[in-house]
Amino acid sequence: MERKIRTERKDGVTTTFYYLNGPEGTVQFMLVYIHALEMYLPMDAGFHSRKPLYEGHDGDACSVLDGDTCYFAPNYHGAEAIREAAASDPEEVWTHLQRIYDRLTA
Repeated sequence: MERKIRTERKDGVTTTFYYLNGPEGTVQFMLVYIHALEMYLPMDAGFHSRKPLYEGHDGDACSVLDGDTCYFAPNYHGAEAIREAAASDPEEVWTHLQRIYDRLTA
């Protein structure tokens, strides 16, 4: 499994993406920091799958998968759980992403 972190800064907002890449796809955790409010907002703990996750799941070209077809499954509730766990131990981001990957690719 390959870990990547990408950060974007624009208009007083910093967005950090944590990616855990595997052969079946990539799990992402997206965390937004709003500088004016000094607030972190966990936005997503979704999965960029290389194959459909359910019947009728439409795919699209995806920059996370280097332009390959992606079948995205967002997980907004899961993002909050990752933020809470990572507040005491940043390594927990990767532990949670691995659990999501394992559950969705089993």
